[in-house]
Amino acid sequence: MEIVSRGEQFSWTSSGKHLTLIWGIWNVPFITNVYLVKSSVLRKYSGKVTYSRPEVDPDMAFCQSLREAGIFMHVSNEFQFGHLVNPESYDVTKTHPDVYQVIDNKEEWEARYLHPDYAMNFEDNRTHLQPCPDVYWFPLMSQRFCVEWIAIMEAYGKWSAGDNKDDRLPGGYEAVPTRDIHMSQVGLERQWLHILKEYVRPLQEMVFIGYYHNVSRVVHSFMGYYHNPPVSVMNFVVRYRPDEQPSLRPHHDASTYTINLALNTPLSGRDPFSVPASSRQPCVDNGTRRRPRTYARIPSTPRTASNRLLPVAS
Repeated sequence: MEIVSRGEQFSWTSSGKHLTLIWGIWNVPFITNVYLVKSSVLRKYSGKVTYSRPEVDPDMAFCQSLREAGIFMHVSNEFQFGHLVNPESYDVTKTHPDVYQVIDNKEEWEARYLHPDYAMNFEDNRTHLQPCPDVYWFPLMSQRFCVEWIAIMEAYGKWSAGDNKDDRLPGGYEAVPTRDIHMSQVGLERQWLHILKEYVRPLQEMVFIGYYHNVSRVVHSFMGYYHNPPVSVMNFVVRYRPDEQPSLRPHHDASTYTINLALNTPLSGRDPFSVPASSRQPCVDNGTRRRPRTYARIPSTPRTASNRLLPVAS
């Protein structure tokens, strides 16, 4: 029996990701999923071409019979014919199941949920907004992302009590409690870590020069470590409401860096994303650029009206 391994070369050629600068047509020993076949070939070799062979997957059996009949198979990246959607992990029972598809259906996910200006973050000579030293604002996610992420949390509905006692944590104690829902509670932990890896980490490594997650190296007398996906212990969506928890007391985040993403548009109240630059309060950073596991002091202003929802990773 002839066996052909599903090697990396096949996936590279068909996806085109590693061949973006090499255009052409390749003669390959294996094709799968979607392909074009002349009807005359099927009629001519109807007795030889088959999908069924003992102990062989249908696509492998098909390609083996083509090779034995002397029929060449080709892959071309000269034209973009479209791409396939992977339905295996699509769970219609979830609230907004498209949100969960960042790993399995990346192209659709990016078209729906990445901010239209995300790519502009990496333009040469771009000046990034800084409300205070070492704090950066980036266009990251689309409005649809924010709306659907909120809907997922509200559909789950089990917001924490905002007490120091928190049974979700290994030690059962939260030093700076908030009303929140952990990503793991709604099945988004793996997806959120992937978002940090693919879309947040490139921004972090761009502005905090010298600290990298993706290679092991010595930087400023400390060793950087490879984490794939990035290590983030606290991943949650926090809700601020005037009648519940209007603000968060100043504290130190035990993290290399912290990401806060505003999910809804403020209606009123002092919000750092709507306060004019001339009125912004200073914030304090204790050296997130210089070494890992530093502590940044996080100020907060009370909410006087409306709700505020933020996904947080640290």
